[in-house]
Amino acid sequence: MATLLFPQPVSLGLRVSLDTAVPTLSPRARTLIDGMLLHQGSIGCAQAVATQLGFRDRFAFARWLSGQGLPPLHVLAGWIAVLSWLDRSARDEAALCAMAICGGRDPAACYRLVQRVTGKSWGTVRVLGLAWALSKFGACCCGANRRWIRRSPRKRTFTASVVATL
Repeated sequence: MATLLFPQPVSLGLRVSLDTAVPTLSPRARTLIDGMLLHQGSIGCAQAVATQLGFRDRFAFARWLSGQGLPPLHVLAGWIAVLSWLDRSARDEAALCAMAICGGRDPAACYRLVQRVTGKSWGTVRVLGLAWALSKFGACCCGANRRWIRRSPRKRTFTASVVATL
């Protein structure tokens, strides 16, 4: 088992798997994802990333991401973090708590991020594996249903005035 004191490099297998999961990305989008892989998802705020990639502002960057079929930056960062953790967990049998502490993150926030991004707990995601997560990521990027953040459905209630007009 590799030491948790130092950041571990991303495996070539994860990089190739991401290329397979989302094959239609432009070279610029692949560069963005490669940078996110090197930092396990977190690469800064949207404005800073937009400037580094040559966009006028974060809004142009957001439109470009959408045109590439990618989710917003914060959701993409979450997915890349989860995929990186799964890859590391499969290679080194490292616990998410240990990876979070090593990466300077709050373990509870990491567990919540996995839940928010995948809709499942870390234990379930770990059992389902990297292949499952990659297929979900590919569906998230290429799918027609672009609901990036899982939210519970709102209960709609009609007031008397609305019902009276119906």
